[in-house]
Amino acid sequence: MNYIDVLNSVKKYNPLNEAEACDKEQIIWLLENYKEKAFSRNLMFGHITASGIVVDETHEYMLMCFHNIYKSWAWLGGHADGEMDLEKLARREILEETGLDDLHLFQDSFSSMEVLAVDGHIKKGKYVPTHLHYNLTYLYVGDKSKKVFIKPDENSNVKWIKIKDLYDHVKNDHDMYHIYKKNLERIVCKDLFTID
Repeated sequence: MNYIDVLNSVKKYNPLNEAEACDKEQIIWLLENYKEKAFSRNLMFGHITASGIVVDETHEYMLMCFHNIYKSWAWLGGHADGEMDLEKLARREILEETGLDDLHLFQDSFSSMEVLAVDGHIKKGKYVPTHLHYNLTYLYVGDKSKKVFIKPDENSNVKWIKIKDLYDHVKNDHDMYHIYKKNLERIVCKDLFTID
């Protein structure tokens, strides 16, 4: 896979709403102007990332980690760091962050796209300035009976959270709740959510 493949898949994507239509334009702009460089975090103002949302076989639970930097329950994912097969990247990040390796992609391609603002923070003793994550999200089904574990340098807890209780876990990160919700509604019934 190369950046042209990613660019073409982004161009083909049908946005879910106006916000995604805007995000799509920004991701296309990034890929057209920065090409392979867009996949490196050395592009300090922003770079490509991939995330994975994992639900169990009953579609009632979502696998989440408690993120060390943001002190919140979150999806799984990370920086491309040169990897242009973003589904492979999302899958690898889920494995590294939770140990879960038995994943089934819910649909042929990514399920959403977002441009996310990341506040400046300290990572591994170094200040990382405010920047953007140009993110593609993949939706997976995973085996809830499999053992999961933490990745101490990134998260302090990993667990399956009932989707109907998701808002209670991420209410302080309300914008993220709506990103999770729009993805999860592709696979679970809408009445599992506590708010609109």
